[in-house]
Amino acid sequence: MSPILGNLIVTAVLAGVVALVVRSLWKSRKNGCHCSGDCCSCGGCGSSKKKAQNPSDP
Repeated sequence: MSPILGNLIVTAVLAGVVALVVRSLWKSRKNGCHCSGDCCSCGGCGSSKKKAQNPSDP
């Protein structure tokens, strides 16, 4: 097997993995399941719900 063929196979596999990751992120974003990193405005983990119920807690 030539080194060029091996590189093409590895590149194709990596491109496939990246495509699947991007597809997964796109689908989860489309369904509203995404994390922006701002936990204060996030309703997914429950920390914002606790803050909304007890606003006087530090």
